[in-house]
Amino acid sequence: MKALHQIIERVVANPAQPFALATLVQTEGSTYRKPGARLLVEAKGTTLGVLSGGCLEEEIGRYGRRVINDGSAVLLSFDTRRLYGCDGRLKILVEPLPAAGMNGNLITEVGRLLAQRDVCRIRVCFEGGPLGSELLAADVLLKIFVPTRRLPR
Repeated sequence: MKALHQIIERVVANPAQPFALATLVQTEGSTYRKPGARLLVEAKGTTLGVLSGGCLEEEIGRYGRRVINDGSAVLLSFDTRRLYGCDGRLKILVEPLPAAGMNGNLITEVGRLLAQRDVCRIRVCFEGGPLGSELLAADVLLKIFVPTRRLPR
């Protein structure tokens, strides 16, 4: 959660600057971070946050610069077994995060909700449709199904 707060602070402090947001969406095997981890990429390619322990951040930064310039999200796949010996695979969604300006963007809205201590959920779409993240409304019904509790016999 600390990294998310740092990302929010950076975006809020630079409302005229576009960014790219990289989200770790799928892992297999040994990985430094788990799905849901995020990294912010600035227009010059510098990054804020960690997704791989330092192995992939520079490359993600290069893709992030392209995403900022093109305005189109991209899904990256990395197999760290051969080059890095980490024995893992990662899928990372890199999506444009437009300048917040007066209207805000996904990250500034998340920051606003967290500051108000409101419910905040982000849906990340990376398969079977357009790539990207969206903020789910607080009134979206969430039902958790669990097995019925049984008393010991």
